[in-house]
Amino acid sequence: MARSEPCDDGDARDERGLRVSQVIDRAIIDVRGRRAGRVDDLLLELTSSAGDGSRLALTAIVSGPMARPMRRPVRAVARRCYRLLGVFDPRPAVISWRHVVGINALVHLDVDGDDAGLRTVDNAVRRYVTRDRQSSKAFTQ
Repeated sequence: MARSEPCDDGDARDERGLRVSQVIDRAIIDVRGRRAGRVDDLLLELTSSAGDGSRLALTAIVSGPMARPMRRPVRAVARRCYRLLGVFDPRPAVISWRHVVGINALVHLDVDGDDAGLRTVDNAVRRYVTRDRQSSKAFTQ
C-alpha cells in the first residue's frame, strides 16, 4: 500500500518519491509503450498507524468506462453506447498504485493495458470499425 507524505513544496509524494497530485486526467502508458487511457480517479484508503492517527494512503488509479460520476440520464445513454460497441458490462479498471513506475506528462505502468482491462473500449471500437469495414466491402462487391 502506498503512503502519501507531504513535501516541502506542498506536493504529496509516495514512498518512492512519485508525485501523487496532478495525476487525474493524465494519459496512461502501459509497459509496451501503448496509450492505455486516462487516469479518471484515485482510490484512497484510510489507514491507522500506531500513535500517528489516521492517514490517507493512495492504493490505486481508476480508469475506463463509467469511472466518472454522471447524471442518471447521461449514464443510461453512455451504457447504451457501450452496449452498441459490444461492451456489455462497462466497468472501470482499478490498477494498483504499485504498478505506477513513473509520472511525468504521462503515467507509466509496468503492466500491459490489455491484461489490466484498460483497453476494453479501444478494443471494442477497433472490432466495431473492422466489422463495419468488412460489411461495407461485402456490400460493394
